[in-house]
Amino acid sequence: MAKEKEFRKLMALAKEVLENDTPYFRNRNVIDTLFKLKSDLSYQETVYIRLAIIDSFYSTNMKKHVGGMEELAKAIVNISKDDNDLKKKISQYMKSLNQPYIEGLFETPYGNPSAKAPSLISKYFYFLTEHNFPIEDSLLKENVNKVLEFFGFEFPTHSKNEHKSTLIMDLLGFKPIKGLYSSFDNLVWLYGKLSKNSFSLIIDNVKKKDSTQIKRTASKKLKEFWSFADKITEAYNKNHPSKKITRRLNYGY
Repeated sequence: MAKEKEFRKLMALAKEVLENDTPYFRNRNVIDTLFKLKSDLSYQETVYIRLAIIDSFYSTNMKKHVGGMEELAKAIVNISKDDNDLKKKISQYMKSLNQPYIEGLFETPYGNPSAKAPSLISKYFYFLTEHNFPIEDSLLKENVNKVLEFFGFEFPTHSKNEHKSTLIMDLLGFKPIKGLYSSFDNLVWLYGKLSKNSFSLIIDNVKKKDSTQIKRTASKKLKEFWSFADKITEAYNKNHPSKKITRRLNYGY
């Protein structure tokens, strides 16, 4: 039986940890502000700048595909006359999982060499909808099943190298996180970062310390979450000995 109450509690705790003036939270606020700015730029220019900033902050790597950012910005403008029009189409997609224009954005390759951009698109939608759209990225694909399995939920497995919108559709259809997409992303993201001993977006001025030293000086709420994270890892290693998670030092992002 799924432990939904504990699951919701840990989502709320992750949100509280990350929104306590962390580098992660400050970066997110920068992009939130960008999406609220009014300017004399054209809609396409505005979309392009937003995409470029998100790609830079979140390493979604569209810049590696020559012309891809321009093609994606143009594709967004071609299916919507403004932000409000795009929000309506996103809402339709979230309700029915059947909105051809949105599906087209996810399934189209962009740039040279050409590549689909579900991570960048999902993050653009996340900020446009004020954090009410699920994010897709490699960290989530790597850790979502570990977290959900711990709480007794079943969820489809997705390859880290998969570049489709199927994960997003599965998240939108997963009722326990409906309307809680940002908190859920906080939970899986924070678990993934702690599992990798990657602290730079969680704690300011991280220097070369091991996880034991960092944990000793961490905030009370982070220590509480970290304890849960260790239990998730222990349970996963016990149930999947051939896929055992090993920690490594990582001071980057």
